[in-house]
Amino acid sequence: MNCLEFRQLKLCDPNTEDAEANRHRDVCIACTQFEQEISGLDKSIHQALSVAVPEGLAARILLNRSLKQPQRKPTRWLWLSMAASFFAIVSVSYQFYQDTPLAEPVLAHINHKPHEFYGAEHRAIGNEQLQSVLDRFGIETNIENVVYAAVCPVDGDEVAHIVIKDGKDQYTVMLLPQYSPTKTYDIDDGMWRGYISPHPAGAIAVIADSNHTHAVARLKEVKGKYWSAFNLVAGI
Repeated sequence: MNCLEFRQLKLCDPNTEDAEANRHRDVCIACTQFEQEISGLDKSIHQALSVAVPEGLAARILLNRSLKQPQRKPTRWLWLSMAASFFAIVSVSYQFYQDTPLAEPVLAHINHKPHEFYGAEHRAIGNEQLQSVLDRFGIETNIENVVYAAVCPVDGDEVAHIVIKDGKDQYTVMLLPQYSPTKTYDIDDGMWRGYISPHPAGAIAVIADSNHTHAVARLKEVKGKYWSAFNLVAGI
C-alpha cells in the first residue's frame, strides 16, 4: 500500500483497522501525521454533532421568521437572480477545481518510487517502449535518454510517468491529461522541486531532486525544453 491508497482509505473510513494500512502507517511518518489529523477532525465532528439541540428550536426559528417578514411570492427577477447566482457558483467552483495544483498526489507518487530517480545505473529505454506509454494519451516525442516510462495512477487518473537523464542530472516528467490548470504552479516540498504547467495534453509536471543544486538551477530552462518535446499526435 502506498501513501495515496492509505489516505484514500482513511478519508473513507478514519477508524479502519486494515492490516496493510497499519503496516504502511508504522513505517511512514507522513501518513502517521495524516492519520492523526484525520482522527482529530473526525473526533471534532462527532463532538459537534453530539451537542444537544433545545427541543422545539427549529419550530421557534421558523415562527419568529414568519412573524417578522411578510410572505411574498418569488418574482421573475428573483428566480433569474437565483439562477445567475447558481451558475456563477458552479463556474467559480469549476475554475477552482481546474486550478487546484496536483502537487500533493504527484509528490506522493514520486516518494514511493525513489528507485526511479536515484538509479545511476539506469540505461536509456528503447523508443518503442516509450511510445507505447505515450500512445495511451495520443502524444508523441523524439526525446532521448529516457530511463523509465510507465502509465501510473495519480489521484485516481492515469498519467504518463517518465524519468529522463540529462547529463549528470535526472528529471521526472509527468503528463496529466485530466488536469487543466490556467497557470504554472511551483512545487517545493524540501525534497523535490519543479513545476506543474498548462500543456496542450492537459498539464505537464517537471520535477527534480532539490538536493541537486545544478538541476534546480536549470529547472526553468529544462521545463521549457520538455514542455515543447511532447506533442499531441493531432498537432498543437
